[in-house]
Amino acid sequence: MPRRADFRQALVAREWPLLSAGDGGEAGPDGELRFVLEHTAGPAAPAGGVFTSPTFPSTSNSLRCLRERGMLVAGGPLPDRPGTGMTVVRVADPLAAEQVVSDAQHEDGSVTSGLLDVTVRPWRWR
Repeated sequence: MPRRADFRQALVAREWPLLSAGDGGEAGPDGELRFVLEHTAGPAAPAGGVFTSPTFPSTSNSLRCLRERGMLVAGGPLPDRPGTGMTVVRVADPLAAEQVVSDAQHEDGSVTSGLLDVTVRPWRWR
């Protein structure tokens, strides 16, 4: 399933050159890597929407942690797709990226409860 993609393997295999500093990729001038965590309503999302769930604040806490660590570029809901949000993350290296992805998949209570699904996506920034 794509949300549990082999992110590390993709980075190592350079399947996502957008995230690599070499090959004219899309790493920042400082060599930082950037990617997106796309959250969509999961199988346990209530009829009233993900924001009505008591589990949703755990995603806000995850974003707060990214911000405190200097990794959050931007994040918020996508108004044209209810229950969907996007978080742009920057990290110093592939190991940090792997940790952020692992945390998003296994530590965010909104994801582990099924309220949200998370997909890791490359992000081309300019």
